[in-house]
Amino acid sequence: MSGAASNPPIRIWCAFYRQITAQPLLRDYRSLLTDAERAQEQRFYFADDRHRYLVTRALVRTVLAEETGSAIAPEQWRFVADEHGRPRIANEDPGANVLSFNISHTKGLVILGVTKSRALGVDVENARDREPNLEIADRYFTGYEVEALSALPAPERSRRFFEYWTLKESYMKARGLGLAVPLHDFGFRWSSGSPLQLHIEARQQDRPERWMLWQVEIRDDYIAAVCAERGPHPDSDPVLLDVVPLRSRTQLACRPLRASPQAANPTLFAAGSEVEVRKSGASPQAANPTLFAAGSEVEVRKSGASPQAAKTTFFAAGNEVDVRKSGAADFCPIKKDS
Repeated sequence: MSGAASNPPIRIWCAFYRQITAQPLLRDYRSLLTDAERAQEQRFYFADDRHRYLVTRALVRTVLAEETGSAIAPEQWRFVADEHGRPRIANEDPGANVLSFNISHTKGLVILGVTKSRALGVDVENARDREPNLEIADRYFTGYEVEALSALPAPERSRRFFEYWTLKESYMKARGLGLAVPLHDFGFRWSSGSPLQLHIEARQQDRPERWMLWQVEIRDDYIAAVCAERGPHPDSDPVLLDVVPLRSRTQLACRPLRASPQAANPTLFAAGSEVEVRKSGASPQAANPTLFAAGSEVEVRKSGASPQAAKTTFFAAGNEVDVRKSGAADFCPIKKDS
């Protein structure tokens, strides 16, 4: 019996670079780099930065080679920067062209996220050894995020800051626009026992239901977030791997913190929207439309139309709509038909 269909898997390759110190292995890493990369390594002032850069470049090259079944050798990978400075694969190869990858690093750890045929962003922070800049939150986070931070006891604010920060970074990186997406134009909410919710200002012309997010804790010290574009099927959780490039890899245990609700192509409508629903076959001018006051939550259960830009939203005839009283949650995802 075959399993349910799923989207391309997401693997998060984690290199604890300070534990990779064998000089023969580091020489092997350096042999994989281009002349430009070797020159870049030497430009870093601090030894830790030079070491992290070397391991990162070896990680990227060896993992991408593995992800394509070694069709392209590690030393043969080529990269170009896009208009936002993000590296893109330049190799002309069908297996390479469908790969999406993203890199993040913090003190002691480099992570590389890889998937296929969809946008991906990752971020990691060392929440134990790094002090947060809470002034950034006051100036750039959303009002509700600042309010949630302020309500916490002082010892808990540092961790919550990094939880917000990694989620925000992963989303911005998945969008591929960097700081062109203002931090206060999107935000996150969650509570105990409820899924992670992404909110996006309309001026960003993006939809929360487009994205699936996960957040995990790695070895007590690190908080990591993953943001991936949803596909036509439910997503499996990302697989985390502890890797020493050219040497070993093992599955890495982590503690899940939170994730978006699982749904294939959900359509989400903000609480407070005014929605007009007409019976099957009715035209926009039909009499006796059913109107729901602003503040209702609307859940569209069957596949159908996407919301229009106007204040009143029209859906294709035949959609089944479940209207709930306002006040339960800010967003309501599609559910499968029972």
